[in-house]
Amino acid sequence: MPNNKIVYTNAHTYRLHADRLRWTLFAGYLIVFGAVVENISGLLYCVMWVFSILYLLIASVQHWFYNLFAGYASDCEKKLINEEGLRSLEDYANIYGRYIKLDHPAYTFVLLIIAFCSSYFFTKGIIFFKIFESGKSIYIFSGVMHGIIIITLSKYWDSIVYKIFIKKWSNLWGGNFNYKDKVEINKESYTKLNKNYKTLYALQEDIGLYRLKESSNKTEKKLFKNYVKELRKKEKEVE
Repeated sequence: MPNNKIVYTNAHTYRLHADRLRWTLFAGYLIVFGAVVENISGLLYCVMWVFSILYLLIASVQHWFYNLFAGYASDCEKKLINEEGLRSLEDYANIYGRYIKLDHPAYTFVLLIIAFCSSYFFTKGIIFFKIFESGKSIYIFSGVMHGIIIITLSKYWDSIVYKIFIKKWSNLWGGNFNYKDKVEINKESYTKLNKNYKTLYALQEDIGLYRLKESSNKTEKKLFKNYVKELRKKEKEVE
């Protein structure tokens, strides 16, 4: 039970930290927007549009992490009420991460505000390049287009951002090592395995695979990745 309390406390710590960070990001964007909107011209509109889109993606990812941590805190509460053991954040993220979207009663409007500010820079940029003439219709079209970006991100978050960026790079999944959790023995016995690697793996004799131990830290995981490369290199040399 003491361990459960620590996990539950940490869950709320993650959530509160992510909440402060996402609102700080929004405040930072408003400060930048207010500082430059009347002081730039020409090509700088395009530069600020690129900056705004990248900032929008950063705010979206941070907001997604808030939703993840909020969901994790809620999961911990339910398990405590039912007197069940709490799962780790990594286990929760592996199970529910792909189902978490950007939907939120307040922060969705924040993302829309950043998108509409981005549309202003975009419109000014295409007017500068004389792609379209200035007029209310082009501002409306640009605003709708950038609003659709938020809708698309939310609806297809799993395939657009989660699989490509978050799951690959997030520390929740072992950092950016992109390691594989199993390695073929390839006619090499466990007793002949390098002693530096023996401490990392459990041998699954029934299917002939080494498996990375659950308790491995990031350094061990990086070592494991290097071992995978060495093994693959040997396989190619044999072929």
